[in-house]
Amino acid sequence: MSWWAFATRSGQFCNHRSFLYRIELGVPSAADGGRLKYTSFEVASRLAASIWASVPDDPLLDAAAQDSLSTSANVIAQAQRMMGDQRAHRSRADERRAAA
Repeated sequence: MSWWAFATRSGQFCNHRSFLYRIELGVPSAADGGRLKYTSFEVASRLAASIWASVPDDPLLDAAAQDSLSTSANVIAQAQRMMGDQRAHRSRADERRAAA
């Protein structure tokens, strides 16, 4: 493969919407008439990205594996745990620095 072909394909990959944007599709919920709902792993990914600007940690992945992030009470409990972590404070400090 030539350098030009590699650069072109790399650019196409990096500009693809699945690479640029966080896309969680959810699964149809029979209890809600087929409405799409995030899976526990999608919720974990969203929480980690929103609060830490990072990836889920082991406790969050364990909660997702047990499907405990399907209730709002457990999502709130995980979010509160995450807000007490140093990564949440670093993430907010980085945002303030970028805005200045």
